[in-house]
Amino acid sequence: MGIIHPEQKWHRPVTFPELELALKEFVLCYQHRAILSDAILIEKAKLLASGLGIPENVLQFSSGWLQ
Repeated sequence: MGIIHPEQKWHRPVTFPELELALKEFVLCYQHRAILSDAILIEKAKLLASGLGIPENVLQFSSGWLQ
């Protein structure tokens, strides 16, 4: 059995790649113009998800989600 590292994060497969791409483009566009806090990123992700037709109850937008 392998060694378990508590600091190691598990990465899940991306459920909505179009949302991830849209949020990535937003970050790349605005990262040098403004401070992008977790709250701003979560709010933008909610707006993008709504625009993409992703139901609100499908994703949990939290600080952990951003990691």
